[in-house]
Amino acid sequence: MDKQKLITIAKDQLKGGIGEDQVRELLTYRGVEANDVAEIMQEVLRAETQPVTAEAEDVVQKADMVIAELIPDAPTQPEYIKKERNILLLSIAALFILLITGSVVYYFYF
Repeated sequence: MDKQKLITIAKDQLKGGIGEDQVRELLTYRGVEANDVAEIMQEVLRAETQPVTAEAEDVVQKADMVIAELIPDAPTQPEYIKKERNILLLSIAALFILLITGSVVYYFYF
C-alpha cells in the first residue's frame, strides 16, 4: 500500500481517538514492516505538532461572516459591520478579563 495513504489512515485514526499504540498495531496488522511503521508514525506525529497559524485579517473576515450569519437583517454598510465587530471583540475581551479576575479572586480566597 502507498506510504502516503498509510499516513493518511494513521492521521484519521489518531483524530478519531485511537491511541498511538493501537495505530502502530493497525499498521503492523496491515502488513507494514516495523521500520516503515516507525517512519509513518514520525511523519504523522510531526504533522500534528506543527502549530496552526492564522492571520489577523482571516480572523476579522471570519468574524464578519459570523456577524452576517447571526444578524441577517443588519445593515451591510461597512461602518455598521465594524461597529458590530468591535462590540463582539470587546465583549470577548471582557469575558476573558472576568474569567482571569474570577480565577485570581478564587485563588486568593480559597
